[in-house]
Amino acid sequence: MKNQHILQLSTLLIGTVLFLTGCSFFKSSHSLNTDSPINELVPNTEVTLETKIESAADMCSFLKTSYAKMQELAAAQDASPDGVKAAKAVEEQHDDRLQELFALDFSTMDETQIDSYLVEMTDLITVIREARDALTFN
Repeated sequence: MKNQHILQLSTLLIGTVLFLTGCSFFKSSHSLNTDSPINELVPNTEVTLETKIESAADMCSFLKTSYAKMQELAAAQDASPDGVKAAKAVEEQHDDRLQELFALDFSTMDETQIDSYLVEMTDLITVIREARDALTFN
């Protein structure tokens, strides 16, 4: 009985030593590169007017596609009544403004205008996504 207790204790001790040796080897062989300061780990990207124009045009295109998909889902035979109601509400409240946004030329705008349109389009995408969710999940 005493021999079995000593055997278990020695096995635990040897296992712990091997584990800690392996951990210290891993730590010493995989050190962090501390040559560069922490601020340089993320590349410095500058947002230019051209990239904002491109982002606004891409977002407007996505908004148009998402709105058309919502209308398509609402017209389907198996559309849920709650989803159809949500899609109708989006069309009644936002259709005129969406058509104005679809006709915009972002290349003639300054950064402030583009930023405000990006915020507005983000809000509209959220409203359309909620209607699409109601159409597909109910």
